[in-house]
Amino acid sequence: MKPISWQGKLTLFMLPWLAGAALLEARLQRLGTSYSHKKEQLAVESQTTQILLLGDSQMEQGIMAHHISNAFCLAFPSQPLYYDSLLLAYYITRLAGLQQVVVSLGLHRLQEGPSVGNRQHLYHANFSPDNTSGKPDPIAWLRTNFISLQVPPREALTYALHPGPLYQDSLAGYSPKGSCGTQTSEIALARVRELAAYADPAQRLPNLRRLQAMQQACKQKGIGFRLIIPPMSGVYGRLCSKEIAALEGLLSKQKIPFTSFAASVPDSLFADADHLCPAGAKVYTTALKATLLP
Repeated sequence: MKPISWQGKLTLFMLPWLAGAALLEARLQRLGTSYSHKKEQLAVESQTTQILLLGDSQMEQGIMAHHISNAFCLAFPSQPLYYDSLLLAYYITRLAGLQQVVVSLGLHRLQEGPSVGNRQHLYHANFSPDNTSGKPDPIAWLRTNFISLQVPPREALTYALHPGPLYQDSLAGYSPKGSCGTQTSEIALARVRELAAYADPAQRLPNLRRLQAMQQACKQKGIGFRLIIPPMSGVYGRLCSKEIAALEGLLSKQKIPFTSFAASVPDSLFADADHLCPAGAKVYTTALKATLLP
């Protein structure tokens, strides 16, 4: 009997691993995701949705959209303005009753690029205009994050296997970084350093143009457009007071309507420098609701 070559031995060794990887990919591609669930539900509510909420974790974890009549939240952690603009372009002609678009604009969002930081999304599988299948693809998320090591492998795999909560209450299952009322100067300073670490001033102009294009698209359809500056803890707000003033001045100069909620929630209701506890989210939701539906 002819001995097996080293190439054959290598092939036999690799076959189980390749088979396992194929089975894992097949399994992952059958999983739903936060985005796919939201997309499916928004299709159901396309005729009744009047308010579309866009933004990052400060919107998703800070606003209880189901407490606002006919509102739907398409925010997601670390979602950049680039994807907000794609979502609006995709849905502005698909939501027959759309009356208002609200975009959350934290201090960092004007300086975030399309491939921002620590948690990429499944947009290209679930929401972007170039997707024709509409099928979720967790593997795309893993390729972006796990293989490139943008997030720890364990977190990437856990996130893909256990997608986030449905849109009905984005706070369900939310585990804040800290408990309500534990806000400290050290936490706020760490947040300032974190924002500075991945801020890219070169993105400010492209993002500003995206906001202006979104505003113009809404204007052409007779849809209201408003930016909201989300709540910040007192110490964080004081550390960033110049940045807040500069952002508000820039929006005023560009004649982009905005409402600031930066100082609208007491420190005792924050989980960290700029994320709210569930009790804080109720306060923020009530304040936003009063602004949208006076």
